[in-house]
Amino acid sequence: ALWRSGCNVCHAYNDNRTEKRMKITDINGCEVTILSEHIFRAKSAKTVCVSACLAYFGITPDMYTVTSTNKNVRAYHGILRRYGFGVRSRKSASSKAKSVGQLRKLIPTIASKETENILGYLVGVPSHLMVLGIDGATVIDTDPRKRDARKLVQVHAIVAKSRG
Repeated sequence: ALWRSGCNVCHAYNDNRTEKRMKITDINGCEVTILSEHIFRAKSAKTVCVSACLAYFGITPDMYTVTSTNKNVRAYHGILRRYGFGVRSRKSASSKAKSVGQLRKLIPTIASKETENILGYLVGVPSHLMVLGIDGATVIDTDPRKRDARKLVQVHAIVAKSRG
């Protein structure tokens, strides 16, 4: 079966279908492993855009089973936390921005007020996820736009948790 219900270590479970659907790609000068196509199951999914965003933070597709489920659309937050990252909402700080283009201009201001060491901003738009840098530039986007008027759904700062 592709999905093990009730499995406590489902992040360590890797099926052959995932392995066959991975590819190595160049993202900003770094070779990372991402999915070459979406994997949809009855009640969950593993998507290309989320796998690319997670790969930017060093989490390859064979390290997790799903990126979203019917009950938990943002399961990738748990994946980031499991591998030592903090996920902090910045939706209220970015409330003036209604689109990705407006957010790009606002991020340097938001980043300058941060007290933690921000690694990037995870930005959600309808049915898509991307990573923006602390300067507002696109770091990861599997569906890039020249003029980005996509509506913002979520904005999260990603921080490395201190070990200690």
